[in-house]
Amino acid sequence: MLSLTLIPLNLTGSSSNPMPKSSPKTDLKKNLQEHLYVLILAGGGGTRLWPLSRENSTKQFLKLFDNKSLFELTLERAKKLASPNHIFISTSAKYVSLIRKEAKEIPAENIIAEPMRRDTALAMGLGAAYIYNQDHQAVIINCPSDHLIKPEGIYISEIKKAAAIAYERQKYIVVGKKPQYAHPGLGHIKIRGEKRPDGSF
Repeated sequence: MLSLTLIPLNLTGSSSNPMPKSSPKTDLKKNLQEHLYVLILAGGGGTRLWPLSRENSTKQFLKLFDNKSLFELTLERAKKLASPNHIFISTSAKYVSLIRKEAKEIPAENIIAEPMRRDTALAMGLGAAYIYNQDHQAVIINCPSDHLIKPEGIYISEIKKAAAIAYERQKYIVVGKKPQYAHPGLGHIKIRGEKRPDGSF
């Protein structure tokens, strides 16, 4: 199951640069792009694809598809959503040198070295704190670095739609894919309410 969370940081509207109360629809895309960020989550302990994946060479860094790693593919997708200076990477301190080799266009200050692994939620929170320090109106697309996503065009289109909704409504957005079967190792999204014209609930 694919699940990505988009977080608008200015939920209170209390920053020094608050969201405009009214903005023409034609300006929405331009305004959003100025405040759109991608946070790539690239930690992990290397336990799910053993023995290929180990703690020092976790699955997101293995060259599994067309001689590219899942991390490289994630970075390629991220660059279709935001400029390199708006892409942040949260990772374990021991992977920083490897990431700098594979993501040379990403500013060094955008690579966040976690002192210890504390799972997804805290990695997202730490990344959000770094981005908030740079832009109080940021909308953050949280992207795990170990997903293979096809077809990519649909993914990019749907994420852009979700980002626009998050920015316009100042709401958390969770993007998911309808599962084909239940799996105890994955979370599931419970949908409530009626489907809106923009496809959200």
